[in-house]
Amino acid sequence: MEGYTLPMMTLYYLIVPIGNRMLQGENVGFLSREIYDGSFNRYLIYPISFFQYKTLTYLSYSFFYGMQLIIVFLLYQGMEANLLNLGIGVCLFLMASYTYCMLSIFVELISLWADNIWSLMVMCRFFCYFFGGSFVPLAFMPEWLQSALVYTPFPYLVSLPVRTTMGLTTWQEILTGFVFLLIWSFILRMSAKALWNKGQYRYTGVGI
Repeated sequence: MEGYTLPMMTLYYLIVPIGNRMLQGENVGFLSREIYDGSFNRYLIYPISFFQYKTLTYLSYSFFYGMQLIIVFLLYQGMEANLLNLGIGVCLFLMASYTYCMLSIFVELISLWADNIWSLMVMCRFFCYFFGGSFVPLAFMPEWLQSALVYTPFPYLVSLPVRTTMGLTTWQEILTGFVFLLIWSFILRMSAKALWNKGQYRYTGVGI
């Protein structure tokens, strides 16, 4: 089916759930919860940047699931495992996780204006999974949609890392993916900072 054999599809859906967990990091609400309950105060009082702290804690979760991915992949593939593809795939997943972290921070900072953004965060995750290839490989989608998605961060969040781990990508695709992830992570980070600079004056909280 679209170039995928049954063993390839099995491996694809073995990698995807762990890859999704790498993207999620601290999971939904890792920032909005602190804004709502007032514990966000510590980032305003203590000499620590919440951008740096949240990014590092987010990526630490991703790194942990990355280790799980390596173990599961090696157990499944055994002596046939391609360590180069595995290493590059995990690196792509970590880069994708950083990009998704910036997107999550941007979305969750909307909680400075809204009383509840849970549905917005869930919708954002759904779009990333659906257009990223978590539900079905992007090869099963219409050609026009695949062409349009190339300019978005979605195919580089899931599809590219998974296919790279499986050895189904070229060096040109990998390099292109890295460049797009860098560009989108920069755009999303700058957007999140701009949102914070505007919204920080709306924040109110008690206690530490």
